[in-house]
Formats: sequence, C-alpha cells, structure tokens
Amino acid sequence: MKIFLHVLAAGLATAVATAPAAASVKIATYKGIISDGTDLTGVFGIVGQDLTGIGYVSSYVYDRERGRHPVTGTVVDSSLGGTYTGTPSPTSPIISTTITINGVSRLLSDD
Repeated sequence: MKIFLHVLAAGLATAVATAPAAASVKIATYKGIISDGTDLTGVFGIVGQDLTGIGYVSSYVYDRERGRHPVTGTVVDSSLGGTYTGTPSPTSPIISTTITINGVSRLLSDD
C-alpha cells in the first residue's frame, strides 16, 4: 500500500508539473453594423456597393506578452503596439485579423 501511494504521488506530481501554463494568446471579436461606407474595390462584393446598414464581424488574435499595456489592474485589456503607437515602438500584439462583411471574409496582414 505504501509503494502504491508513492507511485500515485509521483504520478500526480508529474501531471501537475507538465500542465500547460495559462495562455497569453487571446481572441477579441466585435460585431456591428456599418453606418456609412462604400466598397470601392469590390473586395466584399460588387465594386461601388453601398455597405451602409450591412453587418460586419471582426476578429483579432493577439498576444498579451507583446506590445505595451498602459492600463493595468482593471478588467480592460489594453494592448498597444506597432508603428504608430509611440517611440520606441513595441511589437504589435496583433497576430492576425479577420473581417467579414457581406458574407465575405478577409484575412488582413501587415505584409
């Protein structure tokens, strides 16, 4: 019985030691209605289509370990970074961005 308990304790210690850490990669999703706009290039449908009143969904995958965090100690997740956020500019926390308008999804990148 004593040997079994040692084996069980060792197994539990190994399981706890190999448990993954809390992820710092998050997803933020926003939904809304376009108040004013025209699809000038046809990327979301027909060139020149009025997008006013059409719904959109935008999703951002971001890493909390990257960027700058001017607001702390609140429930607000304020992550800043990239070219236009100050000097020196920290790395952008955004990993990927997807926007869907008019049933058409586009992956946006900084390439």
